[in-house]
Amino acid sequence: MACQEKQRLLRDYDTATTRFVQAVGEYRFVLGTPGREQYELLTAVVEEARTACELARRRLEAHDREHRCAAGTASGADRRQPAASLGIAAAGEEPERKS
Repeated sequence: MACQEKQRLLRDYDTATTRFVQAVGEYRFVLGTPGREQYELLTAVVEEARTACELARRRLEAHDREHRCAAGTASGADRRQPAASLGIAAAGEEPERKS
């Protein structure tokens, strides 16, 4: 039987990641356009979404470590791939630096 708490945490992480991607998309849309107020607002929205996404991921990783349930879920490497592609480092890892 799959762990219901892990399923909930995965849904939370998926929701947070989706929101983060949407916020970055909105942010990219207004970059380079006039309107400092809108830029500052969207910067705050993106940062809030990034923080929520990272927190959801850390909660999921903590659950994995403590509960050790993996039935019916992706491996840690599979789950981290989307976050890594967004520049979000896994817990304990340094973020990738762009040159």
